[in-house]
Amino acid sequence: MTATTNAPAREGSVLRAILWTAGTLTSMFSMGLAARELSAELAPHHVSVWRSAICLLLLAPIMLRFGFRPALTPKPLKHVARNTVHFGAQWCWFFGLSALPLAEVFAIEFTAPIWTALLACIFLGERLTGPRIAAILLGFAGIMIILRPGIAVIDPAALVVLCAAIGYSATYVITRSMMGSESALTVV
Repeated sequence: MTATTNAPAREGSVLRAILWTAGTLTSMFSMGLAARELSAELAPHHVSVWRSAICLLLLAPIMLRFGFRPALTPKPLKHVARNTVHFGAQWCWFFGLSALPLAEVFAIEFTAPIWTALLACIFLGERLTGPRIAAILLGFAGIMIILRPGIAVIDPAALVVLCAAIGYSATYVITRSMMGSESALTVV
């Protein structure tokens, strides 16, 4: 096959990736707006429980299609640990949404790739290459600009959102460690 033969397939893949990314960002932003609005009436743990209940409803068709067999795993404690960390991170994020401007919450949340790279290095033995180290340093510089330590008092809610980002990163690393031995359906 020539390069021109692969071009339409590659363009289709790129377009799908762009659409999935746009859909994900739209979904996350919509969830953030909804959680912020709900925070006037509900505590963060109530919002977390409702989000989890809605996710279970959305997963019901998959469960009906495949049954509970994919949920059977030889590593149930790893799944419990991952979901506990995720639920805690989710609570921190919902708390931050109720206490900080949306832009600040999302900016702090976008430090998750920094924490993921560091945690993957520590727990999965992944290498920190030069470009990764540069990206981590630039990311830390960005978060310092946002939080402005020393110039302004850091809002404690910002630290809670930072805990959310670290918690989400831990969830990603735990999930990554499971992918070698668990099916994608089991992980979901």
